[in-house]
Amino acid sequence: IEGVSLCNVFTTVGTYREGYDSLIEEIDQICLQLPNFIFVSQVGFSKYKVNNHKALEFTDDIDCHFKWADIVVCSGGAGTIFPLLKINKKIVSIFDRGRIGVISEKHGYELTDYFAEQKMLIKCRNISDLKDTLLEASLMDDYNYKETECTISSEIITYIEGHS
Repeated sequence: IEGVSLCNVFTTVGTYREGYDSLIEEIDQICLQLPNFIFVSQVGFSKYKVNNHKALEFTDDIDCHFKWADIVVCSGGAGTIFPLLKINKKIVSIFDRGRIGVISEKHGYELTDYFAEQKMLIKCRNISDLKDTLLEASLMDDYNYKETECTISSEIITYIEGHS
């Protein structure tokens, strides 16, 4: 991906079969309002036809797009959030209340609540607030994620051995 700007924004909707038309349409309109931002979206199965920025259905190298971006907009699944934290990206997690019925969306909602409390991402609760949330994210300090060693398996073994 080429382009130098004040802020590069990559939006990913993942592989949801129903797409995420409301998000892609909102990003497409925000492009017109934020001329110093460059937007690229991975639109997946969304039916909305992008007019104002670069869009791709799917990519074999999402990491390339993640590295290019200053801000990544996503729905908040762990498979997206953790790789972004590891490369210290600013993350905007968007939740459209109409989509919360999906089980993975409910889990993602809880996960991003935690990360938002830790100031590791910004949670956008209403799609109509996305433009302001992007502006807020562009001014946000970088979060330097420190991965810690996972000791849960040894803790489980110790617990089982102590109770057998």
